[in-house]
Amino acid sequence: MKSLQDLLSKLDRVKFNEIEEHFKHMKGELSSGQPIEIKLITKVSTTRINNQMNQLAFDMTLHVLIDGQNVSFWGCESLEEQLTLSRWIQEKEAEIRLEECENSRKKHQIAKQLWDLI
Repeated sequence: MKSLQDLLSKLDRVKFNEIEEHFKHMKGELSSGQPIEIKLITKVSTTRINNQMNQLAFDMTLHVLIDGQNVSFWGCESLEEQLTLSRWIQEKEAEIRLEECENSRKKHQIAKQLWDLI
């Protein structure tokens, strides 16, 4: 990938339907039906550049897997990239949670109708 935006633009075409571990793991499906997942790895930064500590407090790396195979990854190189990635993940989580709520509401309505028929 040339940039984080290129990677996120590609991932925007994926239908994600599950999120686990507070943003660290999302699952979805490609239009072909193949499973896709992304994993976010964060760790305290101990990287040295030119014998000086890295300015970022945390390393953030996003891995993209299709059928369990790592097909792409991005390691954030700036605070701006970390913020961009964090915002993207939060938006995806909100979309997933909204769909889960709507599905739950529909299931509740069906169950209520079945109960009323008894």
